[in-house]
Amino acid sequence: MPVLHIVRLSPHRSTDLERALETATRGAHVLLVQDAVVAAADSDAGRALAARAREAGVVVHALREDLAARGVARVAEGIDVVDYGAWVELVEKNVPVTW
Repeated sequence: MPVLHIVRLSPHRSTDLERALETATRGAHVLLVQDAVVAAADSDAGRALAARAREAGVVVHALREDLAARGVARVAEGIDVVDYGAWVELVEKNVPVTW
């Protein structure tokens, strides 16, 4: 069963996202929630994150409600925006690991 890496902390404060990406294998998912959603912003860093994940065969998701709460209006192309229902589906289909 694939792994769902749930990352909560901002990449500006923590290396959790970097560690999750290093650990993730092809077919895994990374879900950005809480302050980690800032990594999904449509910026050079966000586009680099999406490209790195795509090359590794990892799907990156960002929680819509947390994006809105933190004022992130646009996400980098290749990052999937999900709601709470989709989060539940990801947990049902993957082994969740929280960072």
